[in-house]
Amino acid sequence: MTRIGFTQPAIAALENNGITSTQDLANLDKKDIEQILKIIRTGPPPIVVPYLSQKKLNMYCYWATRRNHFNEPIEAALFNQAALETHGMMMALEAKEEEIVVKPPAEYKTGTKLKAFKEGSIAYFNGIKGKHNIPLAYIIQENKVP
Repeated sequence: MTRIGFTQPAIAALENNGITSTQDLANLDKKDIEQILKIIRTGPPPIVVPYLSQKKLNMYCYWATRRNHFNEPIEAALFNQAALETHGMMMALEAKEEEIVVKPPAEYKTGTKLKAFKEGSIAYFNGIKGKHNIPLAYIIQENKVP
């Protein structure tokens, strides 16, 4: 944690809040980190955590979560400058993707054109991500036999 800008009191406060190993960072999202750091910053005693350190901790959690999903080792020594830059870019790309919101298609009713409904549904499901960040459109199959 010192490599990403946390002081010893901040590291101790993280440990007091249950983050005692790199494995504990897996599956924490940005909101979780904001909540933990809010607790740390307000004290008692209040501890200063620089914004850039918070941003790097978010990237660290993202990195740990991805490695956990792929059953790769989550060791602090593996989180180097290259991993920080790569996963920072990946987080930024995912954030841009989340900004693009496709409205769900109108409810299908008798007499509605099926082709337009189907295309609208596929576009909508491409915009919604499931587990491991895979678009839900993946589940739509063109096979005529179920």
